[in-house]
This record gives sequence, C-alpha cells and structure tokens, in this order.
Amino acid sequence: MTSNVAGLVLILTAALGSACGSNIASPTSATSAPSATRDLFEGTLSADGTRFFSFTVSDAGTVQVTLVSLTIGASGPTIHAAMGLGVGIPNGADCEVTKAVTTAPGLVSQLTVPMAAGVACTRLFDVGNLTTTVTFAVRILHP
Repeated sequence: MTSNVAGLVLILTAALGSACGSNIASPTSATSAPSATRDLFEGTLSADGTRFFSFTVSDAGTVQVTLVSLTIGASGPTIHAAMGLGVGIPNGADCEVTKAVTTAPGLVSQLTVPMAAGVACTRLFDVGNLTTTVTFAVRILHP
C-alpha cells in the first residue's frame, strides 16, 4: 500500500509540474487612461448675475462639473441655493451653453458631458434664488 501511495504522489507531482511548463501566458501591459485636468473656477456672483470660465479639453472625453460651494462673502456662511450650471462653447464674451442643470452645491459632479477636444466653457448663473452677492467655487474635471 505504501508503494501505491508513493507512486500516486509521483504521478501527481509529474502532472502538476507539466502543467506549470512554458505555456504560461505573459502578462499584458495595461493601457492607462489619460489623466484628468482639474480646474477651479472661483469668483463672486450677484443676484440675477452670470459668470463663465473657459478651459481647454485636450482630448475628446467626459467633462464633469461640480458646484462645490456658495458662501455669503469670502468666509461667510454657506448657502444651499439652487443655481444654474452649464457647459458649452465660448461665444465672444459669453458661454453658449449646450447642456445645463439647476443644482445646489455638493461634492458629487452635477453635470457630466461628453466633449470633443477644443475650447469649452462652463457658466454659473442665478435662477432667481439669490438676494445678495455670493462667493462660489466650481470644480471642472476634463481630459
């Protein structure tokens, strides 16, 4: 019986050894996604006002825009008023918006838009909720 077990171990070892031969696939290199550029658009916005910011999309891809904060004054209290937030193409002294949302400040992207490479813009505008000038911060992630 001992010789049968020894023989079985020898056969299993040989079988496992041949399975680990030179037919192992070599790892493939992963292609890395292009890194995103982060722009921060900050400023002040008056009641019924609008502001825009131009940026360059280096490669076609997804643009994510987030209204991060609204405060009264530079260090005043945070307000949660809904604002208009749009993305588009600069047109002279304005931003021709192609997609917009009405949103309150948050930490998750409120507007995601596929864009071609080129110059783009984002616009922040009051939709009638402001009664005083506010300080804002908008984060833009783009290729």
